[in-house]
Amino acid sequence: MTNPKNHLFSVFLFSIFLSSICIAQQNRNSITGMVYDSTNNRPVSDIYVELANDVYSTLGRKKTDASGRFAFTGLASGNYKIKVLAFGTNFQEESKDVDISGIKIGNSTTLDNAMVDFYLRYDKRKVGFSDQGSPSSIFLQEVPISAQEFYKKAITQLKTPLESDLGMDSLKKAILLYPDYYDATLRLGVEYVNRNNFYDAIPYLIKAITINKRSFLGFLSIGVSAFNLKQFNESEKAFQAATVINPNSDYAITQYGMILRILGKFKDSEIALLKAKALTKSNPKSEVHWQLALLYEKTGRNKEAADELEVFLIIKPSPKDLLRIKDLILSLRKKVK
Repeated sequence: MTNPKNHLFSVFLFSIFLSSICIAQQNRNSITGMVYDSTNNRPVSDIYVELANDVYSTLGRKKTDASGRFAFTGLASGNYKIKVLAFGTNFQEESKDVDISGIKIGNSTTLDNAMVDFYLRYDKRKVGFSDQGSPSSIFLQEVPISAQEFYKKAITQLKTPLESDLGMDSLKKAILLYPDYYDATLRLGVEYVNRNNFYDAIPYLIKAITINKRSFLGFLSIGVSAFNLKQFNESEKAFQAATVINPNSDYAITQYGMILRILGKFKDSEIALLKAKALTKSNPKSEVHWQLALLYEKTGRNKEAADELEVFLIIKPSPKDLLRIKDLILSLRKKVK
């Protein structure tokens, strides 16, 4: 008998995916991102992020949440300016231009979404070179303070291996206090994925993408979970959604290309993997070339498979199965002659 868990999220995931695709058609275009402390590489919470149009008229202002995330939704296509306001902090003010122009999916759907991250530097006029402090700001969250406190406690605990289980419990307490707590729900699901506990991860990840249908990490983590549970159709949908939300993620696109190959969708797999290859041209990733080699070998394109494996070895010269890969390259070359 088929384990019902294997199909726990099949139909639901597909509906969430379609909802994600259709958001732009409902004038729900968005700009999302994260704000980090460049010195410590930690998220900066409770700092203002401002949205302005191309003539510098302010359209909105938000504070980053506990994970450093901000989001502006309901936007039309156009040029925008995103500025992190540094008043009341030790950081320098930073701004970036963002263009929402739309990405075609199929024949008709247009997605308008942009992701932009900030890595804030300290203002030397305010702090010394060795300052490691965090910005001071007024605490303001939509999430109840009690839930926020458990979430912050969890983040600290999860950094220490001996307290990681306590961190999981703290996340659960935060969710208990505020069931729609996106960051806590997503983090709990991701932590289960990191522990290879994919069954337990699924309910939290599905809840996370229900709360935030543009959750890149949520869809990506579902893709990983479904793949490890050998639910390849669901994995395909999740990875595809991740690539739609963030079309510049070479990792998501590589995973999408991989699952398409497994499902026998070779043409689409090559399109995805070649896109990942183009995105990583300046910083080649061994996994991209490995997946291309597997695809070309599967489809009888032996020369191209051997070429990709040789590039793979240039990027990763000492893999654990080095001799097997070298033998495979020789075998593929012989088939070409």
